[in-house]
Amino acid sequence: MRDSAKILSIGKNGSVTVLPVIKDACISCNRTSCAKAGSPFTVMNPRSLNVKPGMTVRIAAKKSSQAVQALTALLLPVACAVGGWFAANALAAAMNISSGEWLQAIGVLLGIFVPSGIIFLISRRVKNAHGEITEIVADE
Repeated sequence: MRDSAKILSIGKNGSVTVLPVIKDACISCNRTSCAKAGSPFTVMNPRSLNVKPGMTVRIAAKKSSQAVQALTALLLPVACAVGGWFAANALAAAMNISSGEWLQAIGVLLGIFVPSGIIFLISRRVKNAHGEITEIVADE
C-alpha cells in the first residue's frame, strides 16, 4: 500500500491522524467522485519528518505487517487443507469406515474454509498495525 493522505492532527508518541485522499478513477468514471476523501485513521511517523496539519503526505504499510498478513492469509489455509487430506484418512481408520475420495475432499474443503473463516473473523476484531509516513508530498 502506498497512498496519499492529508494530515488532520498530530498526536503524542509520533502518531498522526490522516485522511486518505482517493485519486484513482474507475474505468466508467463520470468525474463525480474523483479525489474524494476516505475515513480518518492513525499512522506513525518513524522518520520524525517535520509534519504539520494540512500537509499532504505519502503513507505506506509496514513490510513486516504485509509479510505476516500474506503468510497467515495464504499459507495457513493451504497447510490446513493438506492436513485435512491426511486427517480424513486417519479419521476413517479410527472410525472403521472406508476412506473414499469424498472423505478426503471434505477434509480438504474444511481445511481451507474453516481457517479462512477464522482468519476473517479475527481480522475484523483485531486492530490493524499502523502504517507509516514515508515522505511529504505537499506543504499546504
